[in-house]
Amino acid sequence: MATFFSLPLILLLSLAAGDLLRHGDAAAAVDTVCAKTKQPPRCENLLKSSDTRSATANLAVLAQIAIDAATDSAGGVKIKAHSLMLSAGSPNLKSIYGNCESLCAKGLDELYIAPEYLQKRNYGKLAAAAGVVGGGARGCAAAVAKDARLKQGNEDTAVLAEAIGVIARLLV
Repeated sequence: MATFFSLPLILLLSLAAGDLLRHGDAAAAVDTVCAKTKQPPRCENLLKSSDTRSATANLAVLAQIAIDAATDSAGGVKIKAHSLMLSAGSPNLKSIYGNCESLCAKGLDELYIAPEYLQKRNYGKLAAAAGVVGGGARGCAAAVAKDARLKQGNEDTAVLAEAIGVIARLLV
């Protein structure tokens, strides 16, 4: 008899906790999201240092914080890649940096529309946009693997994109 009454209670508590994480204040949202990424400490550092609201943000607000931080990071990489392309001596380097700049531009296009996906609760498209951003950052990083000037920005962008994807899947 006790099992019969405890199962609905457990289900109700699970639903309430999920709803709180999705919509209510959830101080642990950063930890929950970042634990599902490949680099939890870096993810936590990026999200916590980018906006003071992250300490008490629910998932929707945290998604916007991550989008903003990824936009800043990808924009910085794009500017650096463009500068390196202009100053490159060889056509091969110009091409590599130009491709990196193009990948960043595609990622930025996705990040610019991501808040609309979030607002309209189109989490599938938000996750897909995060995939494009992360793929572009990893592609740029692979192309310029020997160039430390773009390494941190690409890695930060990839981690933030992964966090956006995790949040989108949690919000579904």
